[in-house]
Amino acid sequence: MNDTNFIKQSLYQQGLPIYDADILHIQNTLLTINYAERNLKKISPNLNQKVPITVVDKRLLL
Repeated sequence: MNDTNFIKQSLYQQGLPIYDADILHIQNTLLTINYAERNLKKISPNLNQKVPITVVDKRLLL
């Protein structure tokens, strides 16, 4: 997923300009996101299995 060609191809497919200087920053951002996601799944694997219920007082919406 952090392959340079993958990033360039993804940018191209979305019609975004490709700057070689930005590829390293994009790779670092993707690595950080993946690292955080893995750690979150280790800490709380059942975090998003239930849909949260939100109760709203109708008077607040007026």
